Amino acid sequence: MKKTLIAVIIIVVICGGIGLFLHFTNKTPEPVVDNSKINAFVDSVKLVYNKASEKRNDVDAPTSMNEDNFVFSSYAEPDDFENLGLSDTSIKYCIRYNSSGSIVDYRVSNGTYSYVSSNVSGVDSIVASNVKNDTTNVELDCVTPEMREQAERDSFENEVKFVYKTAQTSFITDAINAAGANEYVYSSGTNCKNLDITSTTNLKYYVKVNNNGNVTELIVTNGKYNFNMKSDNINIEDIVVSVSEPSVEIPSC
Repeated sequence: MKKTLIAVIIIVVICGGIGLFLHFTNKTPEPVVDNSKINAFVDSVKLVYNKASEKRNDVDAPTSMNEDNFVFSSYAEPDDFENLGLSDTSIKYCIRYNSSGSIVDYRVSNGTYSYVSSNVSGVDSIVASNVKNDTTNVELDCVTPEMREQAERDSFENEVKFVYKTAQTSFITDAINAAGANEYVYSSGTNCKNLDITSTTNLKYYVKVNNNGNVTELIVTNGKYNFNMKSDNINIEDIVVSVSEPSVEIPSC
């Protein structure tokens, strides 16, 4: 009986040992981190910082660099943000400064790694431990929602001015062909005299011009922004688009 019990114990111990051996030998290996690539990316992040600091501290730098919300961006258009002119075009970046010269937004990516921080106090503060192996949620175009909103308003304001100018041009022709009329109405509504503004077909408009050529009523909407003004003589300088402009309806002709 004792021999049988001892044999059972030996078998259990052997099986347990084999199980442990298989558990550890079949364990999925930890992924190997390529520190050389991360360190190379950190060097790129530091290069971006040094280039930005050098350019911002340039005695010949434009005065706009001392303004609040100054931006360096790899996606910069000539009249929008400053570009650092890096030779490595795979490095994308967005660096935002406040008026005191402090970085309040620092984002760099090479498509594989990303570095995002709101507090970069110097080149030595850029360390590998802050590098992320993920670029999914890294916005690099530097355009804030407020900036997009302003750009949309500016675009709509230009469209309103285009409607205004086109109505004045049409009036010159119509005043010759219909001499003696008290007023001229141009509208996108049905059964109305339309303006030739096919490039802005999403606009709905209503423009009234008196027999002196003065625009006395101007209503324009694109569904999101609206402009509505009445006056004895609306000048193009009066056309300013407000965020809080109430919704408008296009009058019937």
